[in-house]
Amino acid sequence: MKKVTLENITIEGVELTDLTILLDDDDNVIVLPLLFSVFINRTGNIKKVARQDKKTIYTHETIEEVIDSSILDNTIDSYLSHLKTLLAYVNKSHKEKNTPSVHASQLISKELLNHFLNKILLDEKKSISTIEAYRASFIAYFDFLQYLKLKPSFKLTISRKTKQKAAENNDIEKPMQYVTKQQRVELLNACNSKAEKLILRLGYEVGLRTSENCGLRLKGKGCLLDLFEQVSNTDNEQFEFKYFLKGKYTKGKKSRNVFFDNELLLALKDYYETERNDIIEKTKKDSDMLFLCAANCCLGSDISVEQGSNVFHRVKSRTSFSDKDIAYHSLRHTFGTELYHDELMSDDGRETRSESAALIVVAQRLGHAFTKEGLPAEVTTRYIRMRQEMLHVEQGEFHV
Repeated sequence: MKKVTLENITIEGVELTDLTILLDDDDNVIVLPLLFSVFINRTGNIKKVARQDKKTIYTHETIEEVIDSSILDNTIDSYLSHLKTLLAYVNKSHKEKNTPSVHASQLISKELLNHFLNKILLDEKKSISTIEAYRASFIAYFDFLQYLKLKPSFKLTISRKTKQKAAENNDIEKPMQYVTKQQRVELLNACNSKAEKLILRLGYEVGLRTSENCGLRLKGKGCLLDLFEQVSNTDNEQFEFKYFLKGKYTKGKKSRNVFFDNELLLALKDYYETERNDIIEKTKKDSDMLFLCAANCCLGSDISVEQGSNVFHRVKSRTSFSDKDIAYHSLRHTFGTELYHDELMSDDGRETRSESAALIVVAQRLGHAFTKEGLPAEVTTRYIRMRQEMLHVEQGEFHV
């Protein structure tokens, strides 16, 4: 299963800056999710089935009305990501139990969906808010199928037992999402290409999400070719180079500046001039995206949004550590944790600024939201605890 984003698509005179499509294991488009994606991207709405019970002394009937309900861009991305996760499970079930395939999602049963919500997601230690988000995504998709008259409506429920268990999961100490310096060295040593090393480094040195690697573009004002020229003309090894990461490639469609130090930018330039150029010479085609696929099956194509995660899992399998809780996104947490520590403390160990000031920098670099009062959101404050955990594993003791 793959989730691919197409750019600058025009459908019936309507231009879409990006359109997400889902592909099966053979890279075939899954049609019904495509129709769903086209509809919500074109209209900014979902089709919502509103139900109203009408009772009299003699009758009881439920009247259903399909209405439009507006959604935000980041909600669209969330819905399609959740749908991809569901279809990956549907695909596995189809192979093992001969249940409907991903190309017949209108035949997916209510029982399978409720099992996925109340069993599969719970086993993965998902929080109740996450399970509720999955439920909302599935309701939106299957209400759309009802709108197309492909499937009758039905209810998806999260049981009381699931809610209780999910609450208990939240009380369990979460695994630390920090990749130690020793683990990073081992990961880099296990890489087989410059591209693999760079994609990992972009996680823990810049804080990119896996999908944001697709946002590293070569052409245009302030893009990478401009930065490559700048880095070639400076001798200042401490200089940081600012790159504007467009919101179309980020979670929540929120643009932000990311920063490359001299050495990392030189390494990106070296990949562009060597490995990437070799791919271009073999395929005789080019792209505006920095990273290109190197596998024979897709040589020269743009990387997918999952490339960072795929690289991480592939490289990790070659190492001696097998921490299942560490993923590509852990590199982003590692970046945020170390940035918070560096903003808070001087080189000689003295605290140089307040926690709130340090957290503001972390929130800006990671693209986190701010409250109405201009303070970092709760997600950023987790780095206070993560810094303590970082010091514990790196130095063998807590420093508070």
